[in-house]
Amino acid sequence: MSRLLAVACCALLLPLAAAAQERVTVQGRIVDESTGLGIPSASLQLAGHGAAVSGADGSFRFENVRPGGYVLWVVAFGYASGSRTLSALADVSVSVPLEPAPLPIEGVGATFVELEGRVRDGPHDVPLVDAMILTNQGRGVGTDAHGRFEMEGVLEGAPLRVTVVAFGYRTLDTLVVPRADQRHVFALDPDPRVQAMIDVRVAQLEERAAPLFGALFHDIDRDELIGYAGKHTVRSMIEFEFGQLQSRIALVVVDGERWTLSDDPLEELFALLPEELQRIEFQQRRGCFDPVIDVYVYTRDYMRELLALDGELPPVWDESLYDPFHCGP
Repeated sequence: MSRLLAVACCALLLPLAAAAQERVTVQGRIVDESTGLGIPSASLQLAGHGAAVSGADGSFRFENVRPGGYVLWVVAFGYASGSRTLSALADVSVSVPLEPAPLPIEGVGATFVELEGRVRDGPHDVPLVDAMILTNQGRGVGTDAHGRFEMEGVLEGAPLRVTVVAFGYRTLDTLVVPRADQRHVFALDPDPRVQAMIDVRVAQLEERAAPLFGALFHDIDRDELIGYAGKHTVRSMIEFEFGQLQSRIALVVVDGERWTLSDDPLEELFALLPEELQRIEFQQRRGCFDPVIDVYVYTRDYMRELLALDGELPPVWDESLYDPFHCGP
């Protein structure tokens, strides 16, 4: 790692380490402004931390929160959405009153439709996996491997507050009017604050892997992985990128654990998609006859876990369980 990169990483790590020294709890209740009663199934988003749903009495709780300033967004069916700005330097308890906003429904009955669509990375126009869609009708759903979502039982023609949350992206809060056979596309923009923390961890991963760098392979980071989104699985991407060199791959480790015990280390990587990943490393070691390559895969979910950890990176593999110089079956 260059001296300039090392200095930059240290500069970024200082506030990260300081913020990680102590964590706080943000809790409270969502209540009806006119009656003071708790509002169940309200959807909450603590910007920069995560999402939650209020309990039967309107209570909610966010744990392991980094100290700092936050905006708490709340949406609930039959109520106007609300927000509170919080200073969470220590444990904090807050009550959020919502103003009733009954939805006008003409006729005797109501019609329910399916809210469906996709969530995309705005700048790159690729699907976002495991994004969460929350609504003020007390419903929530996640996107699938292609960024698609389907939510049944949404009231047709009634204004619907939609909050879309995905790791590493700015939260989107918008209003839609559901109609039958209508599809929605929600595009999210990357969150530069989260990206700065990811860059620190990626620099640490690069430094750890540098002594075992293989000249025939190159590591693949998020920007390059996104280029394969929607067209490849991780297995087909590696096959396309490295061709016959893939035969030198001896071991695959995903998020710190050995991925497969079969004779073909890449066999099960068809189950992973490039858009689910943050980084792939290729590390060279001595084999029985020629050098072989170990592949270390880091998913976006695992990167989220790394950001919540203090200090050094956790070990990726217990070498005592694997003989790196074993020859034959």
